Amino acid sequence: MAICFIIVCTMKFLPRFIIAFAICLLAIPALTTPVQASTTIKLSEYEGYMGDEIEVSGKGFTAGKTVYIYYDEELQDETSVEGGSCKCHTTFTSDITIPESSQGYHYIEARTGSGRTATAEFIVKPKISQDEKSGHVGDIVKVEGSGFPSEGTGINIRYYLDTSDHFGLDSSPYVDFPVTHADTLGSWEQEFAVPASTGGTHSIDAYYDDEESTLDEVNNDETSFKIRPSMVLSSDSGYVGDTIAVSGAGFARDEGDVSLRYDDSEELADGNVDEYGDWGPLNFTIPPCAKGDHLIEVFHDSSSTAFASATFTVGPGISLSPAMGYAGQTFSVVGTAFDPNIMMKISYQDQTSSVTTDDGGNLPNVTFTASGKHGNQQISATYDGSSTCSATFHMEGTPPGEPSLISPINAERIGGLLASFAGKIRPQFEWLTVTDASGITSYNLQIANSMDFSAPVVSTSIASGNPGSIDDTAAYTLPQEYALSYGGYYWRVKAIDAADNEGDWSEAQSFHAGWLPRWAMFASSAALLLLIIVIGLAIRRRRGYYYY
Repeated sequence: MAICFIIVCTMKFLPRFIIAFAICLLAIPALTTPVQASTTIKLSEYEGYMGDEIEVSGKGFTAGKTVYIYYDEELQDETSVEGGSCKCHTTFTSDITIPESSQGYHYIEARTGSGRTATAEFIVKPKISQDEKSGHVGDIVKVEGSGFPSEGTGINIRYYLDTSDHFGLDSSPYVDFPVTHADTLGSWEQEFAVPASTGGTHSIDAYYDDEESTLDEVNNDETSFKIRPSMVLSSDSGYVGDTIAVSGAGFARDEGDVSLRYDDSEELADGNVDEYGDWGPLNFTIPPCAKGDHLIEVFHDSSSTAFASATFTVGPGISLSPAMGYAGQTFSVVGTAFDPNIMMKISYQDQTSSVTTDDGGNLPNVTFTASGKHGNQQISATYDGSSTCSATFHMEGTPPGEPSLISPINAERIGGLLASFAGKIRPQFEWLTVTDASGITSYNLQIANSMDFSAPVVSTSIASGNPGSIDDTAAYTLPQEYALSYGGYYWRVKAIDAADNEGDWSEAQSFHAGWLPRWAMFASSAALLLLIIVIGLAIRRRRGYYYY
């Protein structure tokens, strides 16, 4: 009976038992499968600049898998995931360098081959850098910008003229240098010449969109320029007696007096430093010295230490004393820095002088008398058979003044009856002589039928010492070959000096040659002769009548 009861109960609950057992079998895999973990990444820095190195770390990726790190879809690095079978304990780290990119948000993404990803945002900010950190006024400095707006405009480099620290917009003096524009990645580069500014370190900054307020946004921690004092010579080589100009830049503001010395000599020139650290130009003449390199130094006040220096190379050369003048003037040739005791030939125009240098390489006294045409004239010194140096004598080029005409006076009639009858009138012309530094050598006389002298009938040169000239009056009588026929004429005169300088023509004056034309003279003579004959015949007849 009991057995039957057990069988009946088992049959009654068996379907439920089977169902419960099946549920347990289905639950076993679910209990052994781990929970799916989420993938995330984090950055060591979430904003910065092109070139910054940041660490990218992540978790939730499958252990042993390769993770690829992208920056704006460009692959930057790859690394392996470390950890156990539970993804919540898997990690990776990767170091990447922020590539060239424009201002704003950019995406850093971690990916696996199975498609699991995680993303973080990185903000790029503008920054500038430069190539040269120190130098002199006038040096060329290249500034590079990164992280600016893509294809941004209105970009300017700001160079501060003082040596104070600067943070954003302030009232300090500056010079701006415009930049054309940034490229699509927000990068640009621009060169500028360092302007006049005092010695010390000068800040360099930048702004964009023509908005000075953006100075605060641009990182300029790496941009400054240290000005070192410098001096510049107008020429770094030449000869004894040359005058050169020396200028300085990059000195301390209002530093006071500066002085120049040549080969430790006494002070040659001095000046003051202005508010921008500049001084000069100071002019001085190269003193007598041997050929070769010589040191020019600048000192501050009474300091015994030079602030800057430059080298001037002296070569063998000649100079003239004086170096300009007039015809007939005597000048000396001075030669220095030659080898000692060598034979030299000094030549000027058609004159040559052979001399020997002394033990100091100097020329003995050589003189010439200036002559020839106005302008620059070369004096050459030849030595060693072929080596030549030269100097220039400038012959004055001032033209003589205009002569004042004396005779014939304006509209005067000249020439006697006999000359008029002969048709060969030879007037005498007189004018006041002209004085000139080079001396007057001749006068030009022109005679023409018209006041424009387009076709002169006489054009001749007359020596200044022409016979007939007295004291300050020059006189010239036309020779037979230039004798004038009856008519009206104009005449003028100009002076020429020994340096071949021609003066201006005097004001023209008119005169009339002869009293009557030659045919009229003949007709008058014939009429006069006829009249004499008629009168003679009349007298003869009257006398005959009386005798009768």
